[in-house]
Amino acid sequence: MGVRDWFQRRAPRDLAGRRRRVTFVVTYAYATGGVPRAVFAVAGELAERGHEVEVVSVYRTHREPYADVHPAIRLTFLEDRLDPDGGENLPRARRNPARSEADRELDRRPSELVAPGPDAYPAYSALTDRHLRERFAALRPGIVVTTRPELAAAAVRWAPDDVVTVNQEHLTFAVREPDVRAALVGVRDRLDALVTLTDADGGRWARELGDTTTRVVTIPNASSFPLGEGAPLEGRVVIAGGRLTEQKAFDRLIDAFAPVARAHPDWQLHVYGQGRLEGELRAQVERLGLGAQVHLKGFTAEFERRLEEASVYAMSSRYEGFPMVLVEAMTKGVPPVSMDCQSGPRQLIRDGENGLLVPRADVAALSAGIERLVADADLRRRLGAGALATAADYTLPLVVDRWESLLDDLVEARDAAGR
Repeated sequence: MGVRDWFQRRAPRDLAGRRRRVTFVVTYAYATGGVPRAVFAVAGELAERGHEVEVVSVYRTHREPYADVHPAIRLTFLEDRLDPDGGENLPRARRNPARSEADRELDRRPSELVAPGPDAYPAYSALTDRHLRERFAALRPGIVVTTRPELAAAAVRWAPDDVVTVNQEHLTFAVREPDVRAALVGVRDRLDALVTLTDADGGRWARELGDTTTRVVTIPNASSFPLGEGAPLEGRVVIAGGRLTEQKAFDRLIDAFAPVARAHPDWQLHVYGQGRLEGELRAQVERLGLGAQVHLKGFTAEFERRLEEASVYAMSSRYEGFPMVLVEAMTKGVPPVSMDCQSGPRQLIRDGENGLLVPRADVAALSAGIERLVADADLRRRLGAGALATAADYTLPLVVDRWESLLDDLVEARDAAGR
């Protein structure tokens, strides 16, 4: 059951409480991945509770978003990347013949939101600055929640003074580039709150921001999937999901699965996701002779069902913020085995209780962890039950309770200060 179905099946809530106007701003709300799923889940629950919610995407890259969108959410975009001839995901406005020459020229210039150079996020340019300036300036009194430091800097600069500004960091502090961190530090005394996904990142950002009035708060992402009965854990499938990029390190996972595949020829590894490393990963699978047992499945709109058919979830990431996909696996009672990171998996997995946590970058240890779960059905069931119990702490209503409490506190603090 997806998020949209869950909203429709729930009993109506009492909407008599304080009604807020909340605007989320995301670079790619129409894309796959954890950020749009997390944003639309929280935004949908806020809308369900009677708040006025809008999600603004800097870019539209597909005709419809992949995530479920609550019918009460207003979804808008600032720059259309759809090909005017009917294709999707046009790389840049400068390549779009439908754009004016003035827009194409602006798109060639760097954004002023972060210092130009190798750290600059290539999605932003002087053209997106113009779009953001116009959109933020038009905000009515309420709350804006941004999802990158550059967007937070834009909100603080260009939103009216009666708009409360919040930035939610979806990427772990350790991989934020110095110039991007500096962009957030530069607006620290005008940003009302910084929300991190883990306590570890909250502490790092608090030290980075130093003495400031900005509140640093930890609110984890909620699962996009409702909590239900645990998966039967009978399918002989190890599952993984995410973008096929260096971050997710699926090359490590394939290497780790190779000895498991030789020992258990009836088990398979299914990897769901798309990305630029697909060709390299397919070549690796063929080179290792794993074509019959390792399958790169591409994108699926039925990942919840695929989890229910699996028996082990494996994660090999080089870094994570708060891995949505890991929470999603736990909501289905699928026991995880994951490499450790500076943040993310270690906040969710208690080794030997609700999953297995192996040392960072240790392919042999990941392989041994997968082998343990593949070979021991009782262990799978015990850890799966622990995973399901942990997932109860990350249900959407509980997480949005924390969001509502924060937003109430911020508005009340603004009112008390007479701002």
